[in-house]
Amino acid sequence: MSKNRQLLLQEYPKDNITADSFKLEESDIPSIQDGEVLIKNIVASVDPYQRGILSPGPSYAEPVQIGSPMRLGTVGVVVESKAEGYEKGDFVNGFGGVQDYYVGKPGENLQNKLQPRPENLEDISKAMSVLSVVIGLTAYVGTKHILNPSKDSVFLVSAGAGAVGSLSGQIAKELGATVIGVAGKPEKLDYMKSLGFDHVFNYKTDDLKAEFKRVAPKGITHYFDNTAGPITEAFLQNAATGAKHAVCGAISDYNKEKPDGIRSWASIIKSRITITGFLVSDHIDKYGEFVQWAKPLVDAGKLKWSVDLREGGPGKYVDTATDLFAGKHSGKMLLKLNEFPQ
Repeated sequence: MSKNRQLLLQEYPKDNITADSFKLEESDIPSIQDGEVLIKNIVASVDPYQRGILSPGPSYAEPVQIGSPMRLGTVGVVVESKAEGYEKGDFVNGFGGVQDYYVGKPGENLQNKLQPRPENLEDISKAMSVLSVVIGLTAYVGTKHILNPSKDSVFLVSAGAGAVGSLSGQIAKELGATVIGVAGKPEKLDYMKSLGFDHVFNYKTDDLKAEFKRVAPKGITHYFDNTAGPITEAFLQNAATGAKHAVCGAISDYNKEKPDGIRSWASIIKSRITITGFLVSDHIDKYGEFVQWAKPLVDAGKLKWSVDLREGGPGKYVDTATDLFAGKHSGKMLLKLNEFPQ
């Protein structure tokens, strides 16, 4: 009889995520009650926010409880259903966690059915990246609604080769802005160039303060911030008067017991910068608008996306997450938990 592989949290990591914090166990496949759905996970979404829920301290999401499976978003297939609206063979979005099977409860950890029905892993990858809430809507809300650049704008995005950053830069280009992208590897700079970014820089080797001043002598007007750290400092020192700064993430600080913080506070005053932190969960009502705007561009090949799909099942989550935080990936990071059903 099949078992349910589960990656259970054993202790909260102090800095970097390591295998010592987890234990891979096998348990019986759970049974379901009326109103519930048994789902077999196929692909898991590995994202920077997950470091925040591996801490007992206050955050915008509840921490994973000790002894529970690592919590994250998944796409899976319905194995059995006792809930109205769901049938065996349906593909669904949910928070299934790092495990083979989970009990889905509509309106709670089970979000919705995938429409149209995916035919392969590529269809699932698209649903979990460019047209997803976590990636696509995040980039859209931060870029178009919070920052709203135009043809006269100079738009900066950090982690510009990442899942959210690469889409944000492309959306800004569609809105007419000059786009500056920053990443940490030569191949990521090449990828940003292929997306049409006007200027690309390596934060590990380039003098960002000098380069920003060179390509944007009047200052950077809009900044989509995925990282915090030195890229943000260079922006603050080169911001145009009245610049807008949307804070989506702070990946450079997530694994630090003591974050670096902001040093250039005076620049915020001098340039009258508006800084807005945001969570995509506050903007779910814009998802329909986003899909209506983005899908024609995706179908026409004008809005490009990439995924880094890792193999290995639940036991490979730590390696996958470690590579995510080390920047050893390009595009949306996914982990295949089980084979696509034939």
